[in-house]
Amino acid sequence: MEAPLTTLLHSAEGAVVIACALSEDYVAVTLDDHSVHVLSAHSGDYKSRFTDPNGIAWSVALAADLVLVGSVDGSLTAYDIPHGKIHSSMPGPPKASRSSVISLLKVLRPSSPLTVLAASEDGKLRVPNFDNQQCTLVLEGGHSSGLFGVHAISEKKVLSAAYEGSLCSWNLETGKLDWQLKFEVAMHALELAADGTIIVGFRDGRIKILSGNDRSELAVFAAHEKVVNGMRLYDDLLVSTGTDGWARVWSTQGCKPLRQVKMFDKSFVSRCMFGPWLIAAGKNGGPVDDVCGLDSCVSSWRVDGNSPEDVIDLSAAVPSVWKVDCIDDKVVAWLVIRGKPAVQIWPAVMINEHK
Repeated sequence: MEAPLTTLLHSAEGAVVIACALSEDYVAVTLDDHSVHVLSAHSGDYKSRFTDPNGIAWSVALAADLVLVGSVDGSLTAYDIPHGKIHSSMPGPPKASRSSVISLLKVLRPSSPLTVLAASEDGKLRVPNFDNQQCTLVLEGGHSSGLFGVHAISEKKVLSAAYEGSLCSWNLETGKLDWQLKFEVAMHALELAADGTIIVGFRDGRIKILSGNDRSELAVFAAHEKVVNGMRLYDDLLVSTGTDGWARVWSTQGCKPLRQVKMFDKSFVSRCMFGPWLIAAGKNGGPVDDVCGLDSCVSSWRVDGNSPEDVIDLSAAVPSVWKVDCIDDKVVAWLVIRGKPAVQIWPAVMINEHK
């Protein structure tokens, strides 16, 4: 297999990745040295590099030719990638605090008009308008801590989930809360099926499947010995990953795994579906916060059972892999190479050859 396209980021010594995003044309990454980097998703070449004047950019998203960042002071900034300048910005609260941090940005509609949700650590969601530099809606009262997931139910409704165990449905026209569920156990994973079925993964290793119509419980089962830290859907299969290093495939009724494999000795860090292949980043040794040893890698596993059960390593062992993501024709990983933050891009043809 040929080597992936690799770009070492122009960063301060010791800088680490904070947030990552991928679109058809761009790869974006923010570092803790206040820098925002945008690369071509096709060649890996630099397109723009910005310095966030508001502090560390804690979240990032891509929409057409804009890179959107949410900062630790609660501010929001849109950068124009082709022209290398700020398109618009919105300040954070007058007295910024830890709860002001914009920890999640979700693009619901990339253009005409651009619709984005910005979630802060106090559990509030804002709908910013980057053209008039104002927030058109503030969704509050559903969560009291940071969110980890947002899914669009329809053009007018969204589903949001917070680590504390709260799950909410919002009306984007009125800004009102449609309904709320509160679980006693912390949540770490959320998926929304095409038919509206809601799937939640918990800290205690359980997965719960709920009806999208009335939120009634369709199934609940023990999926992992430790935290369910990610889930993805492929056709009518549910793929779950855990901090125990196992990947498991379930029917959407759950209860008994159809297939399973130990992909990492330690925890999964990130995952995406590339066709029937689970592409995942994880750790194979050392403590979770160890960035010295060569104990992380990017690996793949076919979830539909139409190939041998072997796990295939796509990357060499590196100190850290922060995230993997996929779109139709490529897989991207954000990782450390030779002590520097880097981006690696595998075009589809390279993944197919490796399979």
